[in-house]
Amino acid sequence: MNSLTGNGVADGAVLESVEECCIHLLGAPPDSIDYPGGKSRKSIRVWVSGQSFILSSRRSEGRAQLEAGVLHELHKAGAPVPELLVQHGKWVVQKDLGDNRLSIALNSVAEHDQEALLGKVLESIEAYQLAAMHTGLGARVAEIGQTEEWNMKFAQAPMRLAGELSMKLPKYPVADVASLLKIEQPQFIKWDARLGNALLDDQQRVYWIDWEHAGKRHPMDDVAWMLGDEYMPELDPVVEARLIDAAMRMLGCSEKDLPYFFLMGTLHMTIRLALIVDRKADKDWWDPDKCMQFDHIGVVKKQAITLARRASRWCEIAPCIKSLQPFYDELVAYIEKQ
Repeated sequence: MNSLTGNGVADGAVLESVEECCIHLLGAPPDSIDYPGGKSRKSIRVWVSGQSFILSSRRSEGRAQLEAGVLHELHKAGAPVPELLVQHGKWVVQKDLGDNRLSIALNSVAEHDQEALLGKVLESIEAYQLAAMHTGLGARVAEIGQTEEWNMKFAQAPMRLAGELSMKLPKYPVADVASLLKIEQPQFIKWDARLGNALLDDQQRVYWIDWEHAGKRHPMDDVAWMLGDEYMPELDPVVEARLIDAAMRMLGCSEKDLPYFFLMGTLHMTIRLALIVDRKADKDWWDPDKCMQFDHIGVVKKQAITLARRASRWCEIAPCIKSLQPFYDELVAYIEKQ
């Protein structure tokens, strides 16, 4: 495989598997390969006969089948997702949409242009959720996080983070929080709606990639993932409120869904913060440009502070965890000293 080049070197077994996949699924060995997310990630760009494709190896054939089925139905319905070319075993082959990740684009535009771009992002979420509704896709995917064990573990996220940092955590009604996480009428969602899982094409249209975790929960969960991402810039609270209001209208939600949204969003950000704390440990912060380029967890001081500040602001609006605001404020101070 001397013809293969790229930004990084995978081991021989991986290269051999990629070559076999290309021959079997695309009819020819790859001319060259590239690693958009670095060589440790499971998605690889290959050039075959002068054309580029994205090959993704999923952890199981079932995950690959889920992603392929979702891509097929959503793309056919006109939703903003890449075109599925073929799926075989654990491999999913799809059209290459380039490298302009939303995380990079959003942090590259002027602050006054961020709201307009995020408006397009919300429209893209609305588009794929509506497409799933019209095709009946939501009835054919599994529910996410509907067991008591899952809900309780999610509700305990602040406890785990506080324990990791040996910080005191104010009391909050964990059992009540867990019960509020159960969704009575779950709908189709992407779930892993991080900024790094969206791409912009040359016309600045937003497309969503990586659908192996799609399922059904609350429609605003995708917005919680997106706005609660560590690469989300620190938005003006007024702008943030407008975006959330717009998302509620687009996704068929009402004011009664707001407490759930802020609860879910705060807990999600807590889990992201725990990942950042775990990866950093007692070492230096990571290189911000490299993290964003390869869509790594944002072990970056600025991102962590912004995320903790947002969690502090959001938990104040979720009545059942309002008591935790001092913890998030203390967390901001802790990160600033690192």
